[in-house]
Amino acid sequence: MTESTYARTFVTLFVCSFVRTYVPTYVSLLGRSQVHRYLRSFYRSFVRSYIRTFISLFVRFFSYVRSFFQSFARSFVRTYVHSFIRMYVRTYARSFVRSFIHTYVSTNIRTFVRSFVRSLVRSYRSFAHSYVRTRYQRNERTKEPTNERSNVRIYICIYV
Repeated sequence: MTESTYARTFVTLFVCSFVRTYVPTYVSLLGRSQVHRYLRSFYRSFVRSYIRTFISLFVRFFSYVRSFFQSFARSFVRTYVHSFIRMYVRTYARSFVRSFIHTYVSTNIRTFVRSFVRSLVRSYRSFAHSYVRTRYQRNERTKEPTNERSNVRIYICIYV
């Protein structure tokens, strides 16, 4: 037998002998109704304290479990989920940007530049044409062009 077994046996024998010797005399001194009251009050207080203790331990245990899972979830999300999201977003964004640039932007830039240059040329030509018409009119008396005509032609050649 081990030491813990000896200790348990001693405590059990001591309690049993104490109960056998002192409880009957205590019951005979107080009377059965008084003992029943004491036992009921002790039982109620014991059960109440036991239930309170059990509930508090239960609540504390589940709060520990909840806090553990919350911290675990936070660390898991921080380490694995965020890195996975970053990696996925980076690769997806890179491939999306590459394909978008390759398909839409490169062709659209070419067409945009072409159309933009064409519209610029058209607007400059129409501006120059209207400028020549308004600025450069023949003199009513001589029916000769004014001296601004050569300047306008130089202007048109430079900007068109």
